[in-house]
Formats: sequence, structure tokens, C-alpha cells
Amino acid sequence: MTLDLPLVIDVEDWGNDLFADEDNVAQQLRQMVTALSDSGHRVMIYTNGDGYTRYYKNHFTDIPLWLCSFKAPENLERQQRGHSIQQYSHWGRIDGIDGDVDLNIFMGDRARWQQFLSDSTRLSSTPTTTARQ
Repeated sequence: MTLDLPLVIDVEDWGNDLFADEDNVAQQLRQMVTALSDSGHRVMIYTNGDGYTRYYKNHFTDIPLWLCSFKAPENLERQQRGHSIQQYSHWGRIDGIDGDVDLNIFMGDRARWQQFLSDSTRLSSTPTTTARQ
């Protein structure tokens, strides 16, 4: 099986324990990233500004970032500008869909998008197994 895009882990405080230990959460997220990567999946982290500050910038800068920010890209903090995708609105409209949809933009040109897709499709078509004696 191939995937066109990486698997995305949503890292947000909203609805979660605000007093959770940052290092413990980061350790559990790293275990998840490692397990998915070891299974042949490319992984991306989706988060907002708070999640970026609390988790991403100190623990996951090696993982592609999908940032939810309603600021124009040029108005983001310098360190946040390395994201691959930006969600810039929760209130988009699309014919045929009742209600609002999120609006996102890829932060690159067509060639970079093709490379991003190419990098995302490295999932093997057959799972790997190891024999035990």
C-alpha cells in the first residue's frame, strides 16, 4: 500500500490535561513516531502555536510540521517558518459541503510539493516480518 501524504499526529492541549508533564507527553509521542516510522510510515505533526511552543520546538524539529496559525506566514515567529503546511482558517466554504471546512496551504512551489509527495510514499507494499526461533 502507498500513501500520498504522511500520517499526521495531532498535538494539541485543547481537551487534554493542561498539567500533563511536557517531557512525559513528548516521550510518549516520540514512541508513537518511532513505531510508525519503523513500520514504514512517514509522520508529520499537526499543532497550533501553543503545541508548537510546548512540544514541537523542543522535541520534534526533525519531524515535518503542519502548523495551525491564522497569521500570515511572514508574520510568524522566525522559528515557526519552517513548517510544510499551514492551516490558516477554520471557516472555509466548499460547494457541496454543508458547514465550514479548514483551509490549508502548502508552503512551497510545485516542485517542492512533488518532492513532498514522493517522500511521503515510502510505505512498503508488503509488511516486513521477522522469524522467531
